[in-house]
Amino acid sequence: MTCTLGECEVFLADADGEVVRLRWARDDERRERVLPAGAYKLKGYRIVRGEWMISTAAGQQTVQLEPNEVTELEIDAEIRVKLTSRVEHAGIQLQMVIQGRSSMGFSIYRNGRRIPIGYALKDAKGETLASGTMRYG
Repeated sequence: MTCTLGECEVFLADADGEVVRLRWARDDERRERVLPAGAYKLKGYRIVRGEWMISTAAGQQTVQLEPNEVTELEIDAEIRVKLTSRVEHAGIQLQMVIQGRSSMGFSIYRNGRRIPIGYALKDAKGETLASGTMRYG
């Protein structure tokens, strides 16, 4: 398996559920990592670029490693944001779900801290009913 990005970590679970961590430092000259052939579940990954980091967890994607072949793990470039809202006792509750591939949880960091993600809920007239910053978890 290789990583063509700068600094990254990949967490894979083998058939027995044993989690394997593969790590690439920014200055690694050798980019290949060797694992036994077989099917692995992608449990998550982290990618670091300068002060930015994205982190995922709890994926369902299967990665098949073949003997004597290099496998590149494709990273999903799309981030999905799903917003649900409901009115409860005249108050407004919002729930945002931010996901990557295969419904993997997704966090964005800058300088080691999660990035606050702002939101605004507007009515049909464009009036803001609620706004603020999302809390993780």
